[in-house]
Amino acid sequence: MEWQIGIDTIAHESCLQNGGKTVAVLGSGLNNIYPEENYDLYKRILKSGGTVVTEYSPEVLPESRNFPKRNRIISALSDGILVVEGKYRSGTTITGKYGLEQGKEVFCIPHGISNNYGTGPNELIKKGAKLVTCPNEIIKHFEEKGHKFKQNNIKKKKYDNEILNLLAEEILTKEEIAKKINKTISEINREITLLELDEQITYEIGKGYRIIE
Repeated sequence: MEWQIGIDTIAHESCLQNGGKTVAVLGSGLNNIYPEENYDLYKRILKSGGTVVTEYSPEVLPESRNFPKRNRIISALSDGILVVEGKYRSGTTITGKYGLEQGKEVFCIPHGISNNYGTGPNELIKKGAKLVTCPNEIIKHFEEKGHKFKQNNIKKKKYDNEILNLLAEEILTKEEIAKKINKTISEINREITLLELDEQITYEIGKGYRIIE
């Protein structure tokens, strides 16, 4: 997509790409899909067997006040909520707060105290949300509670480079990479520099290295 998209859109797209069914909750009526660029996504969600719901009548326009309010429906429909980032009073944080109030499983990625977009997740962690740093921690949590996950048939891309194979699973720091493949930081620095120059990986401040898709 050429336009800027948010994490909600990315989540729906990822679900569809992996053969799942997803539910979109609108902050407007069904005749006013917002943003307009997501109209194709709206049709694909329905075609895949998913659904689109709203508490508003068909002609209601998307207004800013509608979106924080509709977030209580998103959290209510969810078994678990992952908060990646967001300011303290952001819509993302509001969803997390609703989730805690509704007794849902809320997971948050921690951030450095100087990151304004990390204040939301950090506050939710203090209020009882679970701190996570990789997808497998969420999967393991639900498996321990008896949930079973259906394996899809999509094979993960395999790389000749062991660092790339690690980063295909999760974001990691240099220290974490070195520990996992039993190499020194000096050796890791050389390999990471080459991968960065080749534009295969990039560094996210406060998080670590990730693959450039």
